[in-house]
Amino acid sequence: MSIERVNALEVIISEANKFYSETGKDFIPDSEYEKLIQELKSLNPSHKLLNEMIEVKVNSLGKITHSSPMLSLDKVYSNTELLEWMNKIARNKNEKFIIGPKVDGIAARYYIKDKILATRGDGSNGEDITNKLKFINFNCDITKESGDYIDGELVISYEKFKILNSLDPSKTYKNPRNAVSGLMSQDDDIPMNIIDFIAYSHVSREFENTKEALDMVQDLIVYGFSMLYPTDGYVIKVKDETYANTLGKTTHHWKHSIAYKHANQKAITRLIDVEFNQSKSYIGITGILKPVEINGVTIKRATLHNLGIIKNLDLKINDMIEIERAGDVIPKVIRVLKDERISESNLERKEIRLETCPACNSKVEVGELFYKCVNSNCSSMIVDKIESAFRDLGGKNISTKTIEKLVKEKLVKNIYDLLKLTKSDFINLDGFSDKSSTNSEKEIIKIINREHHPANILASLNIEGFGVSLFTKLLEQTDNDYKKLLSMDVTELVNLNGLSDLRAKQLVSGVKEQLNLLNNLLLILKPEKLKLMNKQPTSSEVYTFTGKGNKTRKEYIELCNKLGSMGTDSYSSSTTTLVCEDINGSSSKLKKARKDGIKIISYSDFENMI
Repeated sequence: MSIERVNALEVIISEANKFYSETGKDFIPDSEYEKLIQELKSLNPSHKLLNEMIEVKVNSLGKITHSSPMLSLDKVYSNTELLEWMNKIARNKNEKFIIGPKVDGIAARYYIKDKILATRGDGSNGEDITNKLKFINFNCDITKESGDYIDGELVISYEKFKILNSLDPSKTYKNPRNAVSGLMSQDDDIPMNIIDFIAYSHVSREFENTKEALDMVQDLIVYGFSMLYPTDGYVIKVKDETYANTLGKTTHHWKHSIAYKHANQKAITRLIDVEFNQSKSYIGITGILKPVEINGVTIKRATLHNLGIIKNLDLKINDMIEIERAGDVIPKVIRVLKDERISESNLERKEIRLETCPACNSKVEVGELFYKCVNSNCSSMIVDKIESAFRDLGGKNISTKTIEKLVKEKLVKNIYDLLKLTKSDFINLDGFSDKSSTNSEKEIIKIINREHHPANILASLNIEGFGVSLFTKLLEQTDNDYKKLLSMDVTELVNLNGLSDLRAKQLVSGVKEQLNLLNNLLLILKPEKLKLMNKQPTSSEVYTFTGKGNKTRKEYIELCNKLGSMGTDSYSSSTTTLVCEDINGSSSKLKKARKDGIKIISYSDFENMI
């Protein structure tokens, strides 16, 4: 196993996961991401990133524990792989399966009885988005559904996507999946009748044995669902629920289902130039193409991702290339047509090379994957860092252009400087009126006056590779004590789920570099006092209540059931925890629990848990 290659894969996959979690957008095309995952799997099958559930940031009422795991899907990429999986799963040649389109949006679950809508989250705990329920259309009559819940996808159709982008020309989305993520992350109302909840069970078809599988895939293409909604493949599942459940699961996916990722759209064109853009961490590379049409869309640009891919392809300006469009994201270059490199005699192949930063003209250093500006005072880098930190803290109403003006006028160099500004600082900027200056000041005051999750404050430090999602996971493992997390050394950090040795070293060095900024932020920001979330009751626990608490037993039981566990006032062999008034008492239930070795806690202990 190449340690260096695994480390390189870990960096880019982690960055892609972080970027998608926080923005709902793809850092690299999905097909390229899948290739990186497959390579990592071949090098290190037990790597933590292979089973990581990526949570998309949404505006939430709080966490909700799923009554049963809402997991992801394992994947196949060819007819051969699909048939091999089906033959392995089938008990006999007449095993029945169901197939449906793999809709590309945000996975969600609707709890029928409680009328609660939640995202998949990490599979065990999702985000309660019931506050968005009134804005969402269902593709089924939820009042007639049986069972405890319906699983599906929050998605925007192509037709509604066009309508959405026409509502406000100043705020448009690149594709329907980005639009869903963007709308669900905002804390105000969203346009009515734009987002649909597609119940998986209502877009699936039944088929029998492997012989029908490939015909069914083609039938779904003809059926045309992918022409209405964004899709990135098909989902095949065992029809017999009882048998399906016996197949078990991993921490990442159920074994009774598989995703068949369909082929992406391709075209041949020429790379006529490249464009470099500075971001907060690196300099991105975009290819400028001779315009070519793919499925009715004119393509003029393609992502070149990183220097490693450019080197592996031996890609140069004026090469003839094949591009691939995965869903609706910007296309990527998948190969160079070496036999057709220069078909026009007046064209020469030109190296893709960068000597100076496109933003500040400083020298750049060449890393394994990206160019990086050596100037820590690069204005573009500073703007991106401030904007990212501002969004992490919940800021919305100060634009990128405003931050660019503030940096240009040397009024700010980091997020702390921005949060110290007042109306008088804004009103002197070009184009700012009394009203816009007042609104900017109000936005800053709003940020300062609210309590912030420590993960958001830490993310605003812009430590490379560490965003809100990862900091949240790390804090949940350290009693939500950010001081405890930041005081850990590399040896202690690598014991946390989600951190390798490389990432732990990045965190330690990043905290050291940004310690002064963090201390300044803590002078004006209020960290939210959090309870220990990872000790909440889970669906596998049975809590038996006895004696008196601050509430009635019925209220405790209902509260427990709502959190996803089972609550009861009857002691049985299923009881995992006994909740009582006095843990030193001598009631018959307490005596029985001690004899059986059952955990005993007080009502106050239980209340602290939730």
